[in-house]
Amino acid sequence: MGAASSWEVRLEADVDLVKARRLADLAMAGAPLDVSQIDLLTHDLLPGWYEEWLLDERDAFHLVRLQGLEGMCRTATHLRQFGLATREGLAAVSAEPLRQSAVVALIRAHVEEGNRYETWRCYERYRDLLHDELGVTPGFEVTSPVAAVRGLERRPEPASSLGSRRRVVSGR
Repeated sequence: MGAASSWEVRLEADVDLVKARRLADLAMAGAPLDVSQIDLLTHDLLPGWYEEWLLDERDAFHLVRLQGLEGMCRTATHLRQFGLATREGLAAVSAEPLRQSAVVALIRAHVEEGNRYETWRCYERYRDLLHDELGVTPGFEVTSPVAAVRGLERRPEPASSLGSRRRVVSGR
């Protein structure tokens, strides 16, 4: 018979979960990440699997993933990288639409970018979802960044403008 062939089997596996956790930790600490690193945090762990051994691990990773996406959104906003900021904010909001901290991060990115329409649209969507699902209204952390854009909160008028207005009214 012919010469014996030898087969060598190698297993080289990268564990994306370990990398994703490290990246989420970096993002939460305010380190800027690049797009290839960000992609590791855009998906949940084994979606569609419901084995008992997996549920706690998936929930833990889901939370870390959201915190990482929010951290990246805040960091990118601070660095004025609004494309990345809104991408990560949207990923966080898509993963957990009722998560206030994700909505706040995304709204602040829109505000800093000067995008009034997207700011208001994001706020309205969250406000309506919060009302429909929980019967409550958004808190101050959500309304505050939107207030300057839409005038949701009235600012007190300076005393000088009140005085000039009084003069005009009293001069009739």
